[in-house]
Amino acid sequence: MTERSQKKKSKIFCILTYIFGFPSLATAQIVPDNTLPVNSTVTFSNNSFTIEGGTELGSNLFHSFEQFSIPTNGTAYFNNTLTIQNIFTRVTGNSISNIDGLIRANGTANLFLINPNGIIFGQNASLNIGGSFLATTANSLLFKDGSQFSATNPQAPPLLTVNVPVGLQFTNTPGAISVQGTGHNFSVDPETGKVTRNDSAIGLSVNPGNTLALIGGDVTLTGGNLTANGGRVELGSVVNGQLSIVDSNGKITIDRAESTNNYGDIQLLGASAIDVSGNGGSVQIQGRNIYLYDGSTILTLTQAEERGENLTVKASDTVELIGTTADSRLFRSSLLSQAQGEGKAADLTIETGQLIIQGGEAAASTFGAGDAGNLIVRARDAVQLTGIETDGELTSGLFSLVNPDATGNGGNLTVETRQLTVKNGAQIATTTFSDGQGGNLTIRASDSVELIGGTITIDPFAELPYPSGLFSLAVGFGQGGNLTVETGRLIVNDAAEISNTTFSDGNAGTLLIRASDSVKVSANGGISTQVNQEEATGNGGNITIETKQLIVQNGGQITASTFGIGAGGTLIVRGVEQEGISTANEAESVELIGISPDGFPSGLFAITGGTGAGGNLIINTRRLIAENGAQAAASTIGEGLGGTVTVNASESVQLRGIGIKPDGEIARTGEGDIIRSGLLARTRFEGNGKAGSININTEQLTIQDGATTTVSTRLGSENAAAGNITAQANNILLENGIITAETRAGDFGNIELNSNNLQLRRQSSITSNATGTGGNITLNTGVLAALENSDITANSTDSRGGQVNINTEGIFRQGFLGTNVSREASDFTSDITATSNLGPQFDGVINIQTPEIDPTQGLIALPPIDNRPVFQNVCAATRDNDEIGEFVLTGRGGLPPNPREALNLSTAESTFAPTEIIEAQGWIKDDKGVIHLIVQAPKVTPYSPAESVTACRTPSPVSMNTFN
Repeated sequence: MTERSQKKKSKIFCILTYIFGFPSLATAQIVPDNTLPVNSTVTFSNNSFTIEGGTELGSNLFHSFEQFSIPTNGTAYFNNTLTIQNIFTRVTGNSISNIDGLIRANGTANLFLINPNGIIFGQNASLNIGGSFLATTANSLLFKDGSQFSATNPQAPPLLTVNVPVGLQFTNTPGAISVQGTGHNFSVDPETGKVTRNDSAIGLSVNPGNTLALIGGDVTLTGGNLTANGGRVELGSVVNGQLSIVDSNGKITIDRAESTNNYGDIQLLGASAIDVSGNGGSVQIQGRNIYLYDGSTILTLTQAEERGENLTVKASDTVELIGTTADSRLFRSSLLSQAQGEGKAADLTIETGQLIIQGGEAAASTFGAGDAGNLIVRARDAVQLTGIETDGELTSGLFSLVNPDATGNGGNLTVETRQLTVKNGAQIATTTFSDGQGGNLTIRASDSVELIGGTITIDPFAELPYPSGLFSLAVGFGQGGNLTVETGRLIVNDAAEISNTTFSDGNAGTLLIRASDSVKVSANGGISTQVNQEEATGNGGNITIETKQLIVQNGGQITASTFGIGAGGTLIVRGVEQEGISTANEAESVELIGISPDGFPSGLFAITGGTGAGGNLIINTRRLIAENGAQAAASTIGEGLGGTVTVNASESVQLRGIGIKPDGEIARTGEGDIIRSGLLARTRFEGNGKAGSININTEQLTIQDGATTTVSTRLGSENAAAGNITAQANNILLENGIITAETRAGDFGNIELNSNNLQLRRQSSITSNATGTGGNITLNTGVLAALENSDITANSTDSRGGQVNINTEGIFRQGFLGTNVSREASDFTSDITATSNLGPQFDGVINIQTPEIDPTQGLIALPPIDNRPVFQNVCAATRDNDEIGEFVLTGRGGLPPNPREALNLSTAESTFAPTEIIEAQGWIKDDKGVIHLIVQAPKVTPYSPAESVTACRTPSPVSMNTFN
C-alpha cells in the first residue's frame, strides 16, 4: 500500500475511534420531533422501537425525528400500512445516527433515511424491508413539484407532496456514512477459479431486484458488506450540489447532475464487499476518490439464465485497487463480473482521472455458456498497474477471461487514457482457455504506453515470474482476440511483453501497434505473435507496427513465430499517417541494436519451429540500421517453410558489426556460429524446411565489420533448400561484409545484386556455396570494385559449381587484370571462382560482360605525352624582402597497357597495401595553358579594387625539368 493510502486509512480509523469512543455520540434512541402535521410516535419495548404515526400523503409516508439510532441487536420497526410505497425519514437534530441493529418495515415500501450529520452502520446492522433502501446525509429530498423534505430547514406541512423524489440537495459539508463489518469471507475455487460465497457475510441487504443506496459526504466501508441479489447498489459521495434520482420499477438510480462538481471520497477497507449477484444485478459508485484496499471487492455474478447489467465506477480524481486480504486466501482488491451460467455477465466500466492497481484486479469472466461482459477503462490522465511481491502465482491488472470448460465468449477489454504504465508483473489480458472466443484488447493512450519488468518473487524456487505486459491468448479451442495499441510512444522494457499467442486449435488474433512517435523494445522485452505448442493447429496472428521510429535493442525482440502445425503470422513494420499527412507508408527509421547480456540478438524475427509455414518479415522505412549483433531474420528450425525477408528502405540499409557480450566475449549461436548483424533467412539446427528469401530495395546498401545478408541451410538439414537474395540499390558497399547463400538441396541459393556502384573492401565476400549444385550469382552494376582480398564465389563441395554472371561497365579487382579469372583462390587477391571439389570438369561458369568497345573507332590521335614530373613555381613568398620560390610536384598520368583492360592496381601474388587517395585541393595553369591539379593549393590574396597586389606577383613560366 502506498504511503498516501496508509495515511488515508489511519485518518478513517481515527475518526471511527473518536465516534465510538464517546457514549454521548453513540446513544441508541429514536426521538420524534414536532415538525409534521401528524407527528411520528415511537414505542420502546424489549430493545425494539415501534414507529407509527407520521404524515401520510397518497402512497408516501413522512416521519421526522430529532434523533434516530438503534442499539446493538435492537430493532426499529416501521409499522406502516401495506398501501405505502415510500417511507421518508429525516433527522432534524444534531446527532449522528448510530445503527447497530435491524431496520424493519411492512410490505414492499421503499425506505429513505436522511441525516445530514452522518450515519454509522455497525457490525450488527441489517435490513428487513420489502423495497429499496436509501440512506443519505443530504440536506433534503427534492420532489418533482419543486417541494423539499429538508432535514436542516423543516418546511411547513402544506409543502409535503404525493410525488416521488427526483433529487438530493447537498450544501456545506455533509456528514459521512460508515458501514462496519467483519469482511466478506469470499474465496476463489482453486479448481475452477470461480468466486465462492458460501460462507460470506450478508451485512446490509435488500430483497432481490431492489436498490441499496448510500449517498453522503465521505462513504467508508470497513469490513462492511452490502448485498442486493439481482438488484442495485449505489454509493455516492458529494460535498456540494445535486444528484438526481430515477426510480425504474423499484430500482433507484442516482445520476450525476450538471450542478455537481465537488465530490467526496469512497473507501472499501478490511475486505469489504458489494455484491449484486443474480439476475440483472448492477452497481454504480460515484465520488472524487474511490479506494478498494485489503482484498475489498465489488462483485456481480450471474448463474443459470440470469443476466447482469452494469458495474460502473466513476471517480473525478482516482480509483485505487490495492492489496489482498491478510489471510491465506490472498483475495485481491477487485472489481469482478462473472458469468457462471448461461446468462451474459455485466459490463464493467471504470471512469476516472487516474486508475491505480497494485496487487488488485478488474476482471470480466465467463465460466459457462454465457458471454463475459466487456471491461472498459476511461482514465483522463493515467492508468498505473503494478504487481506486488508474491510467491510467483499472483498478478495484478485488467482481465477478460474465458475459463476452462466455458463455451461463452470473452468480452472486449478497452483502455483509454493519456499515459499507461504496467510494471512488476502486472498485466492487461484477454484470454480464452476453452471453446469460447477471446475478447479483443484495445489500448488507446494518447501520450505513452510503458511496460516494465516482471513479478517480484519472494520464493526463489517459484516458477518463472509473470512478465508485465499486454496479452491476447488462445489457450483452448476458441479463437484469440485481436490486440491493438494506439499511442504516441510505446516502451517495452526489462523482459516485459506484448503477445498474441495460441496454444491449441484456436487462431491467435492480429496484433496492431500504431505509435505516432516511436516504439522502443529493449532489455529482453518482447512483442510477439506465436503458435506456441507442437500440436497446436491454430495459426499465428500477424503483427503490424506503424510508427515514425522503431528501436529494438539490448536483447529486445519482435517476433512472429510458429512452433506447431499452424502457420506463423507475418511481421510488418511501416510508417503511420499523422494529421492526415501520408508518410508514403514508411517509417523514418528502424534501428536494431546489440544483444542481451546472455547473448541473444535484438531484432525482428519470423520463426518456424514446427511443421507450419513461417510468416514473412516486411520492413518499410527510410533508414534501416542493424548493428552489434542485431538482426532481422526469418528462420525455420522444423519442417515448415521459412518466411521471406523484404526490406524497402528509400534512403539506406546499414548492417554493421557482430555481437559482443559485456565481458568482451564474441556472442555465438547454439551451433557455435558468430552472431552477426544483418538480414537472414535460414534453416537452422536440423530443420528440413526450405529457407525463405531476402529482398532488398534501397538507395544505399552498406554491410560492414562482419555483418551479413544470408540465406542458408545448415549441416543436418540435408534436404533443405536455401532461398534467394535479391538486392536493388544505387550503391552497394561491403567493408569486411558478407552476402552469402548456402544451400544443401534444390536449385536455390541464388544471389542477384543490381546497382550502379558495387564495392567490396577489406576481405568482403559474395558467396553462393553449396553441398549440392552451387547457387548462381548475378551482379548487374555500373562499376564493380573488389579490393583487399574480397572474393566472389559460387563453389560446390559435392556437385557442380554454380554460375557467376557479372554485367558491368568497369571492373576493378585486386590481383588480376580485366576479366581474367583463376580457378585457385588466394589470400592475397580478390578472386572470382565457381569451383567444385570433384574437379575442374565439375566447375561452374564465370561470365563477365563489359561493354564491347572497338578501340580503333572514333579515336583522335593524341599528342605525345610528356611523362616528366611537373614542378610549378606557385606564388613566390617573400622573406626579408627576398623572393623565395617554391616548386610543387604535380605528378604524372598513365594509361593501362590496353584500352580494353581495367587499371591494374597490383601485381599477382603481391600483398596489397591500400594507399590513401588524396583529393586535389586546387589547380594552376602554366604559360602554355596546361591545367595542373595540385594537393596543396597556393595561398592567394583575393583581388580588391581598392588595393594593389604586391605580395604575390604573376609567376613567370617555369620550364619543365627532369630530375633523375
